[in-house]
Amino acid sequence: MTFLQTTAIADHSLHDVLILGCWCLPEESATIHDRLPVPIRFEKSAEYYREQRDYLYYSTVRTLAGWLNEVHHVDRPEQYWELILFTFLEPYVSDFYIRSLILESAYQRISEPCVLILPESQYSVPVTASDLSKRIKTSDRFNLQIFSQIATAAGMRVRRLSNVQASSYPAAIGPRRSLLRSAYALAHRLKRGLVSDSLMSPPADRSGGNQIALLPTHFSTAALRKLLQDEGLALSTPTFDGASLPESAPDLNLRYTLARFTFDSRLQSRLVSSLVHNLPMDFVENFAHHLGAAKGCALSRPSVIVAGFFAGLQSQIWAAEKQLEGSRLVLVQHGGHYGEGFFAPREVIERRLSDKFVTWGWAEEEDENLPAPRLQPFHSAGSRGSKLLYVMRELSRLPNYRMLNGCSSEQPCGPLPEIKFFDSVAVEIRRRTVIRLRTDKRASVSIQRVWARRYPELKIDEGVRGIRYALAKARLVVVGYPCSTTFLECLTQDIPVIVFAPCLRVTVRPDALLLYEQLADVGIVQTECAEMASLVEAIWNDPVEWWKEPGRREVREQFKQRFAWAADLDDTVGWWRSFLLRESKRRMPG
Repeated sequence: MTFLQTTAIADHSLHDVLILGCWCLPEESATIHDRLPVPIRFEKSAEYYREQRDYLYYSTVRTLAGWLNEVHHVDRPEQYWELILFTFLEPYVSDFYIRSLILESAYQRISEPCVLILPESQYSVPVTASDLSKRIKTSDRFNLQIFSQIATAAGMRVRRLSNVQASSYPAAIGPRRSLLRSAYALAHRLKRGLVSDSLMSPPADRSGGNQIALLPTHFSTAALRKLLQDEGLALSTPTFDGASLPESAPDLNLRYTLARFTFDSRLQSRLVSSLVHNLPMDFVENFAHHLGAAKGCALSRPSVIVAGFFAGLQSQIWAAEKQLEGSRLVLVQHGGHYGEGFFAPREVIERRLSDKFVTWGWAEEEDENLPAPRLQPFHSAGSRGSKLLYVMRELSRLPNYRMLNGCSSEQPCGPLPEIKFFDSVAVEIRRRTVIRLRTDKRASVSIQRVWARRYPELKIDEGVRGIRYALAKARLVVVGYPCSTTFLECLTQDIPVIVFAPCLRVTVRPDALLLYEQLADVGIVQTECAEMASLVEAIWNDPVEWWKEPGRREVREQFKQRFAWAADLDDTVGWWRSFLLRESKRRMPG
């Protein structure tokens, strides 16, 4: 009998074990098992898998909306619950779906394997959405739990493991790193007037009605506040009670009522069943606490809510409550990939949930184009650092939704493009290179070991400080993936940049592909590591001269106008002032 191992666990007594992929091998294990050379085979088009993922997401939203109304004895519309759930549910559905495809693909190629699973008695329930996200990215044990749920619900032959020991790794950003990042960011924003005035001003007036609520948007509020005051409007940031959660335990009897739902799709049934244990407690057992904190917010009647992203569940609940009462919800693009990436479910969801969606230049239909505060120029044109900054794509030991983009499912253990690039580039350039990691903690440790052994001269930037500090010291930037925010920031700061994008046709949507191909024609986008290394060597002495070549400048300006609209502070504030005045007059709370 062949035993199928789905994620990294401690050595066990079984010998005939077949492992799914590179993520199944813990670093400390010396045991070698046979491995499927390609853990997943995509038999259909990327469009098919995207449509299936979207169906799973929307079906689950409808199910959870009805169930949560029953659990919390309320009658809220589906959109209310989706606004509260989507930041957790959208990535979870993608991660669950890709694991289902992996297990199904293996099962079709192996004659009835016996899947090694975790007993249900050892399942754990995450407390928060961020807790769940970190577990999916870094915890072998939690991924074993998800694979176990899929295998059991699918009726596969299973063998329950007892006393499972899986490697335990710290979260991607530990407390010390988080504090350092926050301190650096706050100091930088205070220096430049970019910090939200809520940190230094008294609580907002409860009377509201002429209030505009500003959630995190990478925005300068000081200049905008002054202009809006002249129009009789006040710009405020809602704050919430920081009281600690009361101690509670998962109510499994309540949670098992989720399993009563039936669906035409077996995959949908498995997904909803998995939420019995995987739905964070914040949405069930702890929801009343967060709802009370949201309702206690002093800013009670804003006319407009502007959000680049939600900092926590209480802000999402508050926004959902205020939207029900008549406040207009404006959601703002807050990074790259929007408008460009082929697989971009978050963008679609945010556009549907908002009363107005703001983009950085590629607006469609009822969207609004506005200059991006995040892309506001900060770099002194003509100044030049001395470093080559290499910004890596995000890596994870465990499978993630990027597999649906057609990228190799063996990325975590195969030869990294970064290694191919640095093998080809001159040693003197490597000595002046800083690698910016964008990865989970375990992958980070593994990658640093690779660099230390192979290229001891490279410097590692773990991302404690903001990217702008690294950009300010860069002579040339190489971004290891397309549709990145860093690429857009380099364009608006006029910093020479090269993008490595070997799979354009499966990562970039058709209406952005032409512009990317034009960037490739002038060398800004590269598809081969060796050719990219040759280009870096050729332009290293004066990358600015290469960057400012007229034909190359024309192409990047076209791309920037479409996807990276930026302006100086005065113009940015002026555009946003006009927009917020219009929005505040469209609908007021009743």
